[in-house]
Amino acid sequence: MKKIFFIISMLFLFSNALIGQVGINTDNSIPVPSAMLDVKSTSKGLLPPRMSTAQRDLISSPAAGLIIYNISKNCLEIYNGIAWNSIADGLTTHVIGENYGGGIIFYVTPDGQHGLIAETQDQSSGSSWWDAQDVISTSINHSTAGKNFTDWRLPTKNELNLLYNQRAIVGGFANNYYWSSSEYDVNDAWAQHFSIGYQGNINKPNTIYVRAVRAF
Repeated sequence: MKKIFFIISMLFLFSNALIGQVGINTDNSIPVPSAMLDVKSTSKGLLPPRMSTAQRDLISSPAAGLIIYNISKNCLEIYNGIAWNSIADGLTTHVIGENYGGGIIFYVTPDGQHGLIAETQDQSSGSSWWDAQDVISTSINHSTAGKNFTDWRLPTKNELNLLYNQRAIVGGFANNYYWSSSEYDVNDAWAQHFSIGYQGNINKPNTIYVRAVRAF
């Protein structure tokens, strides 16, 4: 009788393997239909691979979505296709070049939890300084992802220079001047040329390019 039960159990497990799903401690070892792996327990947890930062960095071509527990940082980490994101105290770290918050991150704070995002396209190729913020606040001038946010603004003079330094990562810039929000005086405002990097004052009624940024 025991042999018959063993054979039936093995056949049942083999049939589950054929459909590519695995159930552990589930009722009759049957996983829920939407799960590839279904683990049931009221007394034990799921333990991912544990390794140091140095060992993690030796992983060859990590896949997006790969999860480990980093024993150097004592937190879970998830690879997003660009970099490892740490989940510590409910906060996720970010990196320059990451697609996030309606655009591309071009600056991050030292803790990786805050920074600046640039739109992936220009909001205007010919706007006066006076009209720039109105152009930015018009959703039709934004990318599909950018339309989901309403706090876009002109970058300050310093932020515009940070954006210039990461222009290859963000992409889509013209070889021309872009407005900043910083005033030079009552008649002029600071702008920067995205080909040579020069920052200078331009008369506010002049029409040049606009690229919006937002903080996170």
